[in-house]
Amino acid sequence: MPRQHYGRGERINLAKDFPQIEDITGVVEIKPSFGGLQKEVRPFTKSNLPAGYIHCNNPVCNNGGVPLEEVFCDLLSQMVRNKQVGGEVGEFCQGYENMGSHQRRDCRTTYVYLKIQIKYRDSETKKIE
Repeated sequence: MPRQHYGRGERINLAKDFPQIEDITGVVEIKPSFGGLQKEVRPFTKSNLPAGYIHCNNPVCNNGGVPLEEVFCDLLSQMVRNKQVGGEVGEFCQGYENMGSHQRRDCRTTYVYLKIQIKYRDSETKKIE
C-alpha cells in the first residue's frame, strides 16, 4: 500500500483510504513526560478519529507540540500494511529550548501516547500482534 500523505487540515477518510478496516477504537493519552497527575485521556472510535495538533505547555519551548494526526496516520498505515490488529506509539514534543550562547536542547515536556485496535473486514487475513 502506498504511504498516504495528508495536508494540514485534511482529514483521513477510513472508507476511502483503508476500506479493509471494519472498525477502529483506541485511546490518546497526553501527559507530562516527567510524570505527574495532569494526564488527559481521549478515547476515540471510527466516527471521531484523532486529529489536530497537541501544543506544548512549556512556556520556553519553541516550535513545540505533537502533530497528533500525523502520528495517528503513520501508525495506522504501518498497522494496515502489516495486517496488525493492535499497535501503539509514543511521541515527545518536537520543540526545543534555547539554552543561550547558540545552544539548545530538545523539549521533552509533553508526551503523547497513542494506542489503536483494528477490526478488519472478514475478507482480510489477520496476523497476530
